[in-house]
Amino acid sequence: MIFGIIGITKANAANKFYNEGFGENGDMSNSSARTMTIIALVLGGIGFLLTVTGTTSMLINQIAGLGN
Repeated sequence: MIFGIIGITKANAANKFYNEGFGENGDMSNSSARTMTIIALVLGGIGFLLTVTGTTSMLINQIAGLGN
């Protein structure tokens, strides 16, 4: 989640740089924002998959009578 927050702040900084006429700094902040957002999405997807597979295996164990 922290990578998403960093991505949002970097995107905001990029917008400020572009509005003030500092295109090179805006490009660097935009690149950092993109990287942080991709990292956040990948880690979020992995967390979601682990949650779903963990929940699924727990339900299968409960149905099969293996878990108490």
